[in-house]
Amino acid sequence: MQINGEKVINIPIHEIWLGLNDPEVLRKCTPGCKSLVAISDSEFEVEMQVGIAAVKGSFKGHITISDKVPDSSYHVSVDATSPIGFTRMQGALTLTPEGEGTKITHEVDAQIGGMIAGVGQRIMGGFAKKQIENFFSTFEKELKTTRGD
Repeated sequence: MQINGEKVINIPIHEIWLGLNDPEVLRKCTPGCKSLVAISDSEFEVEMQVGIAAVKGSFKGHITISDKVPDSSYHVSVDATSPIGFTRMQGALTLTPEGEGTKITHEVDAQIGGMIAGVGQRIMGGFAKKQIENFFSTFEKELKTTRGD
C-alpha cells in the first residue's frame, strides 16, 4: 500500500528538522504511541495501541531512521508485530522551503498482515492516511507551542 502526501507548516526547516529528530516530540505526536525509547540516535523501540473497526491491539516494534541529510531528508523503516498482525513500512521524508515555512513530503510503502489486514485495503488505506494527517497536525501544534506561537 502506497501512502504519499505533503504538509506545509509555517515553521522554518531547521526547527522542523529538530522536531522530526526528537524522540519525545515524535512520541507525543504519533497517534496511539504508548512508548518510544531511543536505542541510539537512529533506532527506537516503539509500542503503539491501534484500533481499526473491531480489530484492536498493541503493537511492539522497531523504528530505524537512516540516510539523514540535515534540514533536508531521511528514510524511516518500521517493523512492528501484534497478536492481531504485523506492519512493515519504508518511508521517506523530504523538507523543502515553502515561503517562510516548510513543505514536508512523505512517501510510504506499507505492508500489513494478519487479522488487521482482514479489515480491507480500502479501509486500511484511509486509516493510514488519517493517522499520518493526525501526526502532522499534532506535530505542527507541538512545535508552535514549544515556540510560544
